Amino acid sequence: MDIEKLNGILRKFLANTRGIEDAVLVSQEAELIADPIQGWDEQSAMGMAVAMFGLTDNTYEHLGWPGLDQMWLQAQDHYFIGVRCTDDVYLLVKAIHAGRLGELRMAVERTVEQLQAAIDPQAVPASNPPVPPVNTPNAPISPSNTSSPPEKTPPPPPSDNRLKYRNRRPLF
Repeated sequence: MDIEKLNGILRKFLANTRGIEDAVLVSQEAELIADPIQGWDEQSAMGMAVAMFGLTDNTYEHLGWPGLDQMWLQAQDHYFIGVRCTDDVYLLVKAIHAGRLGELRMAVERTVEQLQAAIDPQAVPASNPPVPPVNTPNAPISPSNTSSPPEKTPPPPPSDNRLKYRNRRPLF
């Protein structure tokens, strides 16, 4: 794993995205993989990682969910974001509300994809499992099941051709 390349991706993420205060990569053991880019206190970053993994354990215990791929916490004007990059690497982001939430989500997703490619270029992303083909019936495609559905016939025209409005009598 090339830490300098990963830090370069994070620096670009911070420089190009409004509202990002800091970002760091952590292991599944809540250990920092590299130092925070903007000086986020290491103890605070590790504490948030521990809290995120604790919540993951609790959701498994109480809800039966196998794990969290993303976690977004929103305070009054702040966000804490934890996203799985690979099975054992997570991106933690500290941000403020400075724009549209959709813009922030897109920037985080784009950064995660770049980090995944840098960590292991040949691995399938952990948060994006392979999508099955659209037409995946259990039976193989044959001429008998490739015909188009029957066309629907349009409804018959109303018998009264006068213009009507709901709860009103005809106009003419």
